[in-house]
Amino acid sequence: MIESFKYGLPGLTEKVLLGTLLGFAVGLALKKSLRLMLVLIGILVIIMLVLARYNFIFINWSGIENAYNNFIYQFYRADPVDLLASWLQGSLAVAGSAGMGLFLGLKKG
Repeated sequence: MIESFKYGLPGLTEKVLLGTLLGFAVGLALKKSLRLMLVLIGILVIIMLVLARYNFIFINWSGIENAYNNFIYQFYRADPVDLLASWLQGSLAVAGSAGMGLFLGLKKG
């Protein structure tokens, strides 16, 4: 039992450390770039709405709604219990450590 613990721990430790470091890096990058992206998206939306108001462009709102509904429908087709079970079996430790690293990166940046 001690040998299985001894040989099983380094693989888990490496995965957790890697998940934490990658999560931290992603969190730091997200915090630094999110403000700029939101400002640019806001400016683009305002420009498009002004152009649509003066009939320079046409925005197909029903097409946007259909695309959104199709995107959301993909998540409701799958069985949530199966998705959760497969996620728990495969990547709970890595996802948890990556989530912790993401939180730390967002807080630090």
